Amino acid sequence: MKNTLLIIVLLFALSVWEILISPAVRIFGVTPNLPVVILVFLGLFRGQTPAVIFAFLWGIIADSPSPEILGWNGLILILIGAGIGFFRTHFNWDNIGSQILLAFFAVFVHSTLYFLVTNIGDPGRVLYIMWRYSLASAVYSAAAAFVLSFLLQTAGAKTMED
Repeated sequence: MKNTLLIIVLLFALSVWEILISPAVRIFGVTPNLPVVILVFLGLFRGQTPAVIFAFLWGIIADSPSPEILGWNGLILILIGAGIGFFRTHFNWDNIGSQILLAFFAVFVHSTLYFLVTNIGDPGRVLYIMWRYSLASAVYSAAAAFVLSFLLQTAGAKTMED
């Protein structure tokens, strides 16, 4: 029940973020990919199942304006959430640096795969987008992950132990 309420609150907060706040914090056309950062921390602190459920629901919400690609965002997010749930037991993720690195990598992979799927017929464009947007978004998102990680550690949160 606690995870269900948390997922609902996160989905609502991210919807508000995407509609109202994200355009205001855009730098040279790049915004932090907060849904993936939240997915990383949800997977680390709550486990694989809440991360995958969140990924599925956010994927549907994010892709709903574009029915021709409906499901791809969710699939990519689910794979990232499942991967984080798998790897969280193999490494020590209590370190802020490792959390930031994981968020950077997850955002870069998500952005690259999403741009690859949506621009499948133009590989040159995918390379440009990877350089221009995926890398920049990953760096910007890593900064957001630093703030979130710092706040969670200040609050005394620990990653899940199995």
